Amino acid sequence: MNKRPTWPLAVVVPGIIFLGACSTKTRTVEPPLAIPATFSASGEAAPQERWWEAFEDGELNALMKEAMEGSFTLRSAWNRLEQADARRKAAGAPLLPTLDARAGSEYGWRQQRYADSRGGGPDIRSSRTQSVGLVAEYEVDLWGRVRSLRNAASLDREATAEDLRTAAITLSSGVATTWYQLQEQVGQRELLQSQIEISSETLRQIERRFDMGQAAATDVLQQRQLVEARREDRERVLAEIRSLGIDLAILLGRTPDKAQYGASGELIPLPPLPKEGVPSELIQSRPDVKSAFLAVRAADQRVASALADRYPRLSLVASYSTTSNTWRDLFDNWLASVAGNVAAPIFDAGARKAEVARQRALAAERLNDYGQAILEALGEVEDALNTEARQIEVVASIERQLALARQVQDRTLGQYLVGSEDYLRVLDSQLSVQGLERELLTARRDMILRRVDLCRALAGGWEMKPAAKPEPATKNDYPLPL
Repeated sequence: MNKRPTWPLAVVVPGIIFLGACSTKTRTVEPPLAIPATFSASGEAAPQERWWEAFEDGELNALMKEAMEGSFTLRSAWNRLEQADARRKAAGAPLLPTLDARAGSEYGWRQQRYADSRGGGPDIRSSRTQSVGLVAEYEVDLWGRVRSLRNAASLDREATAEDLRTAAITLSSGVATTWYQLQEQVGQRELLQSQIEISSETLRQIERRFDMGQAAATDVLQQRQLVEARREDRERVLAEIRSLGIDLAILLGRTPDKAQYGASGELIPLPPLPKEGVPSELIQSRPDVKSAFLAVRAADQRVASALADRYPRLSLVASYSTTSNTWRDLFDNWLASVAGNVAAPIFDAGARKAEVARQRALAAERLNDYGQAILEALGEVEDALNTEARQIEVVASIERQLALARQVQDRTLGQYLVGSEDYLRVLDSQLSVQGLERELLTARRDMILRRVDLCRALAGGWEMKPAAKPEPATKNDYPLPL
């Protein structure tokens, strides 16, 4: 396994140094915020690069693999990285000389008057000139203007690579969240089907008591209404299953007609809590925080370039060419020349000074964005830890309530069937049990989703390879408006 280099803490946490071009002085910016020493809680399980593997869910692993290869959102992120590569190469090109081949042909006319024996008249003469040559140009980067732009483009490329990892983490989180929401809804469908069967059996028992004159008609009607209510809930769940299936298909890069999955409705047990480490390690690993830091460094380089642009530029031009009136003699005479040019700004109405001010303000903005990214990263981890801990207690409480509600239901139904209990108590106990059963399933799903949030907040990305490019589309693949 290839390991990506980690960032030294001394680079990430201290302030950023803005280098002034053509100056030996530096300006140090204070750190954007103080980093806490620890998180409020921590697990013991070793974190994994591909965080979802800790869930040990084979179906989820297969969906993740498909998403990483088929997601158009992730393909777009790869395209942005390709663009950043091209911009980096273009920004570094001026550090090398340019060489152009030039060829031309010129045809001209000259008209003059002269006197002759016939009284004079116009004389028109033509001429043709051919030329071929090579011209090399090079700007001597005395003040580091071009180097600063190249460095900024390189840092932009690194930031775009981190943005790609962020997009992959976001995609993986979306797939896992949608998958477990789908699993929970499939479980709700099975649970509702079971509740319909149990309520229908209770309805038959009440109808037998009604036939024997031991139950009121309202008891039968209310039980029938309960059965119909559960059937309505099932239809709503079926619609939600279809909607979630389509959402998951879009994340995977499938069309809605291929939204079929092996969802069983069984929710996985919560895996062991991962080891969070210390906040400074999180800052070193989070790709969105690293991208924000790289943006600060790139802005710093552009400040240096804007400062260097206020100083003179030195350019060298070398040419090697030949010129002749006829193609036959074109390559007989050659001329070589070397020239140096110095251009210095004298008056630009403050344009360059304003650009320096703009770049410095942009660098300050990037520094504030970096501080905000750190805050959000720390906040996401703490929020996920807190909500998961509370959700575990919620699940335990619902389980205790459900156990008690089932005891009440069994006793009230038994007493009703022997005529010693009112039906409203039976109905109330049924509603309580059925509601708690569905609530427990949702609470267990939420507990898993809180773990997904924590894993996403801690994820540092993984080594990625671009997916194979799709086959080129034909003109009939995408319908066009008439």
